[in-house]
Amino acid sequence: MMKKMKYITLIILIFQVFHLRAQDTVFMHTYGIQGYNYGAKTLQTHSGNFMVLGNKSGFTGNTDIYLALTNPKGEIIRDVAIGGTSIEWANDMQITFDNGFIITGFTNNTPNNDYNILLVKTDSIGNVQWSKSFGTKEWDFAQSVSSCPRRLRDCRSNIRRQLRKQGHSLDGLFRKW
Repeated sequence: MMKKMKYITLIILIFQVFHLRAQDTVFMHTYGIQGYNYGAKTLQTHSGNFMVLGNKSGFTGNTDIYLALTNPKGEIIRDVAIGGTSIEWANDMQITFDNGFIITGFTNNTPNNDYNILLVKTDSIGNVQWSKSFGTKEWDFAQSVSSCPRRLRDCRSNIRRQLRKQGHSLDGLFRKW
């Protein structure tokens, strides 16, 4: 019986090895302008296009958030820089329920030039709908963002569930909402 199991396992492993193959590359492009360019994330939209999130120097300020909307072949449909004369840096992006994007990162657009969390909401092609920064008198950074359902109660439940899995609690924060 053990010998038979070894042969079956060997046959399955051989099948899997021959079944594995490299995925075909659909496109490979570089985006950016003169200066330093950093890629952060790429998401496929509901329409099949791609939104590329990055950070670039060389626009209007020190560093700006860079968005490039591409078609399925990777050709730029539209690109935009988000920022001013301060540092605006993006770390993460998610698609929102209205097919726009929520972006988080940090900015030093404060009276003391310290760093605050930056949250930016765009429409489906990258037009800024609103932008907010918040934090303490210390340096504050955001590394990731999660899109929530339309109802705030569902959002709070989802966040609490995720935090409990990680052993954290932010119950005091939710009283402010």
